[in-house]
Amino acid sequence: MIKNIIIALLLFAFLMNLDARTIAYVNSTNEIDFDTVYPQRIEKKIFLINKGDEVLKISSLSASCGCTILSALQDSILPNDSQEILVKYNLQRTSGRKIFHLYINTNDSIHPKLDITTKMFVYRDVEVTPKKLPSYIGLKKGDTISCLIKIKNNGRTDVLLKNPSNSKPDLVKILSFQNSDTNLKPNSEAEFNLKLEILKDERIAAEIRIPTTSVSVPIIEYLFITSK
Repeated sequence: MIKNIIIALLLFAFLMNLDARTIAYVNSTNEIDFDTVYPQRIEKKIFLINKGDEVLKISSLSASCGCTILSALQDSILPNDSQEILVKYNLQRTSGRKIFHLYINTNDSIHPKLDITTKMFVYRDVEVTPKKLPSYIGLKKGDTISCLIKIKNNGRTDVLLKNPSNSKPDLVKILSFQNSDTNLKPNSEAEFNLKLEILKDERIAAEIRIPTTSVSVPIIEYLFITSK
């Protein structure tokens, strides 16, 4: 009798173990709408929930765009517990309605790869052309280069443009951009001649920053790169 009870208990435990699994869950649609954001570096949080009865393990995190980075403090989630996943977006060079996919790989046997769709509208009241500076080869000390920059105010309020600065003043000098701060009226644009002088015969990677009073684009950033 006791032997039969033990066998029955072992069989029951075995059958229960067959049903045991991890269940990775974010929400019922696997979609998240972040509404309106600005074209800046932003951080968002999502929560991965383990709805199963075994420990859920995160094996990898990735995204559909190189501008997106995911990270988690822990890679294991207990049953009925959750783990915060930090998502960093670099939206500085984009605008309009965007969709990014977040991929979460786990030991969930049924859905080992969660595909989370994140949506947002990137609002930009200031448009800049070109979006990036070209790379320069063979420049030497004393050389100067000029780049025509067009800035347009698509917003409803004035935008004040201030004089630029650069992160490597010992390597490159800003000779000219504008004579004084420029106030851009709504739906207007202006052109500026950014003129730079090379100060040393070295490879240069300098950030050129143009401060503004724009809500969505407080700083216009360019990366100035030279190589031998």
